[in-house]
Amino acid sequence: MIRYLQATLLGKPTPFGTPLSNFSDLCKSMEQSPKAAGGDELRILIPRALNFVYTMRNKRGMGHEGQEVNSHEADASAVVALANWCVAELIRVTSTLPMEDAQRVVDALAERELPLVWSGAGGKRVLKPQLSRSNQVLTLLYSEKEEATPVEDLCSWVEAPRLDHFRARVIVPMHKERLVEYDKDSETVILLPPGVAAAEALLGG
Repeated sequence: MIRYLQATLLGKPTPFGTPLSNFSDLCKSMEQSPKAAGGDELRILIPRALNFVYTMRNKRGMGHEGQEVNSHEADASAVVALANWCVAELIRVTSTLPMEDAQRVVDALAERELPLVWSGAGGKRVLKPQLSRSNQVLTLLYSEKEEATPVEDLCSWVEAPRLDHFRARVIVPMHKERLVEYDKDSETVILLPPGVAAAEALLGG
């Protein structure tokens, strides 16, 4: 997006494959572009928003490809919302689509994404009850994938009527498939790498 603004406002974008120089300075340079080059949205508002997103990326543990992202949900929500706003604002300002079509695109970007897992009152719930119990377990474990979870808690969270049936029919088969590691001594479960991949595919779908 900063390259697009460079091209639009300054007429000379940094080529892809060439690293960007100081990102904050690039954003500030947009504000110094002539007013005739573009509206305040392109020269001021979007660059300031991008600078915030970039700062969050670097200062709050979001910019390390190939490693676990260690950030609070509030941080991630703020970044996603602001990034969506930047794209929506570009569409609003530059689109040649009919107004109705452009508005539908903007509305889709601005639509709030609801979390799949609710936490509260000492428990959790998957907000898609149509998911199978094994998929609910994957989703629940993924929400706290760094920690082992008691089987009894999982049984309660998916509202399985009997703990022994839940253990035998859901947890043990998932353990055999190497989706989870089930510790019989502690009666806890944690996601294995194939389970993480399966949960991410499920959430992505």
